[in-house]
Amino acid sequence: MSDGSDDAFSEALQSAADRLARRDHAEQELRLKLERSDFEPDVIDRVIDRLDQEGLVDDEAFAERQAGLLRDKSWGPARIRTKLRDRGVDDAVIDRALESVGDYDTWLDRCYQRLVDKFGQPSDEWSQRQKKKVFRHLRHRGYRSAMIRRILFDGVTPKNR
Repeated sequence: MSDGSDDAFSEALQSAADRLARRDHAEQELRLKLERSDFEPDVIDRVIDRLDQEGLVDDEAFAERQAGLLRDKSWGPARIRTKLRDRGVDDAVIDRALESVGDYDTWLDRCYQRLVDKFGQPSDEWSQRQKKKVFRHLRHRGYRSAMIRRILFDGVTPKNR
């Protein structure tokens, strides 16, 4: 015979599994979704513990996968940090994930490639207005100002560093 808490646990576990089947979730993000579904905090804790034991909720692995996917979509480290934070990932975990998917040179190459893909090869003939437009775009994508300046104004490319 089962009591109501076992039923609630099973229902919450099924809800969490359904969400994880659709896409990867950080622990905090999954916890918030279960709270919004009106599951009790103790039930949510039990579900998260179970999923953690089974390796289905792992913020380190989640952050690394997401950072890699976002990097491959030409997002810079600052924007990736924001996106992971928004999903409830701890800053220390984010730091490790960003380190695992690229060093400074990797991000510089990615920044340069995004510029070329969106605007073409940088040119000395670009107006200040064009350079500002490119700068704003790359900042929005999450690349650091100093990195963008090196590319736009110092002529740094992956080939000539």
